[in-house]
Amino acid sequence: MNGRNAFFAAATAALAAAIAFSTPATAATGAEPFYGDEAGNKLTALLKEHIMGAVDLLAAAKANDLTLKEALDRFAGKYADDVRDYDAVHDHILGLADTLASGIAAQFPDKVKG
Repeated sequence: MNGRNAFFAAATAALAAAIAFSTPATAATGAEPFYGDEAGNKLTALLKEHIMGAVDLLAAAKANDLTLKEALDRFAGKYADDVRDYDAVHDHILGLADTLASGIAAQFPDKVKG
């Protein structure tokens, strides 16, 4: 497992553990005496949603569906930046493909037509 995958695996495990050990509910319990049960329940729901959003972000980046920058921009609601990030990755991949194809064509001119 390379460093990037190890980071994502550890971060995902830590977030899952936070949910499993009811960190959001524990935090909300501290607020309930001041704001009441209903507010405590809403805080618990918001904290769980927040943690699950981070889990989704890490899972998307880990699956290489998104670069970390794309994922962070999408998560932050910076959709124009997310699209620019995607376009940059797309252009990079196409450039890499062109470079590889040119190298193969130069190395094996008798096997490549055109």
